[in-house]
Amino acid sequence: MSATNLTPDHNALFQKLEALDYWGAYIKNQFFFKVNTKKTRRQAGISIGQAGIDVTEQRRLQAENLPVLFHEYIHFIQETSTMAGIACMLANVRMKSAFLHWLSPDLNSAESLGMAANTSMAQHFAEAKALIDVIDGSGPEVAYRRKIKKILKYTYQMQRTTFPSPANTPDVHDLKIPVIRFEFINTDNGLLQEDELRLGRFSLYEGLAYELDREIDRQTLQLAGINDIAKDSEYTVLRLLANHIYPGVEKRTFLTLAVVALQARACGEAFIRLLFDCRDAEAKGKSQQAFVIELKDATSAQFKAIQADFNDNQDGIADYFTGRQQLHEGYSYLASVIKKNFGERINNPSFEVDLVFDGNFIKILDISPLCDYMYQFTDAMDYRRDFLGTVMPEEISQPMKSLAALDHYFNAHQFYTTQQVEQTNHCCPFYYCCEFGRRLTDANDCYSKPWRIFEKDRQSDQQYCWYGQGVGNAKGFTRPLIT
Repeated sequence: MSATNLTPDHNALFQKLEALDYWGAYIKNQFFFKVNTKKTRRQAGISIGQAGIDVTEQRRLQAENLPVLFHEYIHFIQETSTMAGIACMLANVRMKSAFLHWLSPDLNSAESLGMAANTSMAQHFAEAKALIDVIDGSGPEVAYRRKIKKILKYTYQMQRTTFPSPANTPDVHDLKIPVIRFEFINTDNGLLQEDELRLGRFSLYEGLAYELDREIDRQTLQLAGINDIAKDSEYTVLRLLANHIYPGVEKRTFLTLAVVALQARACGEAFIRLLFDCRDAEAKGKSQQAFVIELKDATSAQFKAIQADFNDNQDGIADYFTGRQQLHEGYSYLASVIKKNFGERINNPSFEVDLVFDGNFIKILDISPLCDYMYQFTDAMDYRRDFLGTVMPEEISQPMKSLAALDHYFNAHQFYTTQQVEQTNHCCPFYYCCEFGRRLTDANDCYSKPWRIFEKDRQSDQQYCWYGQGVGNAKGFTRPLIT
């Protein structure tokens, strides 16, 4: 499961989805993922209140949750190695750039004054938000209290979209967005009904990650077939559509096509087009495997031709945060990951699919770096309940935590004022793993409006927590905020 960019109007839906019995969640634009162990610390063999988890305990948790670990890790790879993911990341950064203009000029205040404080940034914000919505397509809401049973048909909807460009000039395209009509069972009343979804990044991301995590599960448990635990959900829309258009298509084939399609501006339309191309080629005598080899070779050649310019452009992501030290360092690290992963796509445009189906999925870790991760436990006592792990050095992990805090701070506000958004709770992403003193003395603020913790520390010892460092960097501090 991956979380989308949300306006406050969408918070209620997301909270409902989070309350479901989910196994894992990758947090877009915070670049870490959560794994729900569905155990108390004692059941997991870990002492209550124990800050760290030793290597033996971590290996046991990894073995128990291997499919979901890879599912969410694959989302990080998708974000940092596909044009769809990178375009949305840049659009999100542009939205954050607008948000920074709306913060109070008072360095002691964490308040946002909202879009009215600087309307000159409104168009940048709106264009970036619209771009993400178009690329993403429909989200998890399409399967909420539903069992998706059948694809009925699809049509196309033209969508004029503005992409950011290195020259900071409008790059306008008319995109063909597939609108998929599907049949579902309403689990509230058992009725068979119909609805539509827009096919985009979300459906491709989740379909890819789910099919790959099920194959990893099959291999590790030595099963004859996959354990299809999320059948009839948003995770299987990709499979249903592939088989609707191309009966008999092999799973490895349509997953490879999906990875390549994510390199297109209109990834949903590209996926459908590639399905037809492969189907037509097979009808003329070419095997699916031969078509895929040719497609991957052509994709590699295209990527190789643009690699130098592509790599040069990635440094511009961090430039949005010049003068904001930790945020600049965090996005500079992400730019380095993007460059590395782009090089790996040149070597093999569908490396994650091939390594999984060849039985070498563990080697994905040698290709793309792992992001931070959180093990969640079910103990009633929630102080230091969860464990936030990292394989990154401290000089990288700390800026990435500030980046995650900024994203939450921004996501809670968007273009609204702080006074408006504080009408509802916005729990700190580190609430259940935090060890800072304010987590005990000011837990209510940590749970509902964590940006206020920055203000309290600013007025006292200026020893900021992870969230406070993100807010401080957003305010323009140019030095590390904690010793």
